[in-house]
Amino acid sequence: MPEEYALALNYLYPFNPDTEIAFSLPGASKVTLTVYNILGQIVNVLVNYDMQPSHHLVTWNAGDLSSWIYFYRIVAREFITMKRMHLLKRKGSCREERPPGFKIYVSIFIRMSQSIRMHSTFEF
Repeated sequence: MPEEYALALNYLYPFNPDTEIAFSLPGASKVTLTVYNILGQIVNVLVNYDMQPSHHLVTWNAGDLSSWIYFYRIVAREFITMKRMHLLKRKGSCREERPPGFKIYVSIFIRMSQSIRMHSTFEF
């Protein structure tokens, strides 16, 4: 039995739309667990009912959402807290996502970053 309220960081399966959110309740209470987008709009209400004291795990499938930053908030009696999560989804294989000339873009970026490091040591 938990001694205090807690909301853990979500566990995101890499390149999978499922994520797990764990929380602990030391006493029975009405719990609301809500996911918001970066604009503060409600994306999904995962839990909205009375729960018994225990460690709980909720799996959320975000298959219909785009890769972005989301927030999840829990309200249980006087305990209110919010955490941030990054949703990363993969479409197809890595080879399919590469634009033509991918190696050229990468080498230009590396050369540019090396030039920036060299020039950053100059005094003006």
